[in-house]
Amino acid sequence: MKTNYLVIFFLIAPLGAIEINTTQAQNPLEPLDFLVGGLWVGEFDLPNGQKIRQERTYEWSLDKQLIIGKTFRVNNDIQKQTRATVFSWNPEKQVIEFWDFIDTGGYGKGIVRETGKDTLYMEAEIIGSRHVDWRADFINKDGNEFISHVQVQQKGEWVDVGTFLFKKK
Repeated sequence: MKTNYLVIFFLIAPLGAIEINTTQAQNPLEPLDFLVGGLWVGEFDLPNGQKIRQERTYEWSLDKQLIIGKTFRVNNDIQKQTRATVFSWNPEKQVIEFWDFIDTGGYGKGIVRETGKDTLYMEAEIIGSRHVDWRADFINKDGNEFISHVQVQQKGEWVDVGTFLFKKK
């Protein structure tokens, strides 16, 4: 009988030494979480004097491995999608990357970095499109508003396009 108990003890004892980590790792896309849900609306004047209304939506996909963004321009109550953006985490580079598909053709490839509390920096290189390379800071004011300061590259230099306010509806 002693042998039977020893065998059972040696089978069960190692199980007591196994640690199960039940804490969830933080989602690396969490800095973008404030964008998800609702409709973001921005109404502003461009430097050329044109008035535009832009609407954006963001949603989680693939069990929070991706965020899918859609941007629409609204003119005379007609909504036209102008871009689709996919955000994901690159574990090798330890950075959030995104692909920005543009209605004029081509796409942008970029990165997102946190640069301070509630502040994100985004930069995109545009490939095969008439759209120019761009970069922007996104400042999350309170989860219901964010400010975006945008610059574009012209003739090798960064030029201010403007600072734009988006409100969550």
